[in-house]
Amino acid sequence: MKTYPEYKDSGIEWIGEIPKHWDCKHLKFLGVIKSGNGFKLELQGDEISSIPFYKVSDTNHVGNEKYLFKSNNYVSGEIVNRENFWLFPKGTIVFPKIGEVLKLNKRRILSIDGCIDNNMMGLTIKTEDSIDYVFTVMTLVSHSQ
Repeated sequence: MKTYPEYKDSGIEWIGEIPKHWDCKHLKFLGVIKSGNGFKLELQGDEISSIPFYKVSDTNHVGNEKYLFKSNNYVSGEIVNRENFWLFPKGTIVFPKIGEVLKLNKRRILSIDGCIDNNMMGLTIKTEDSIDYVFTVMTLVSHSQ
């Protein structure tokens, strides 16, 4: 059922036609995509510092189904600076980049500024009001392929 008066070809075979007034954009034009940080074993296990350091396994915690709230690892600002970790801002959409877990569609949104490990990627959206929309599209598109 078409709900818009005019449609055009999206230029992407599996998407097909889209409403004429829509644009198809690559994610790289909506924000910045960056890989996570290497996380030395001796820095892992801190549960009391203030900055979460998320690993793929943290996406499995109850309560972390859409927004990441809980992490098994935290780091201090001093360690972030000393190790030159990239600190991803609140609202960054994070997802795994390697392994079998890719098939599980584990996309999450950071609830506060935090670090992610190098088995993950972060997409920081340029306009904050688009975060939920891009998250939904990324989740739906992954399920449809």
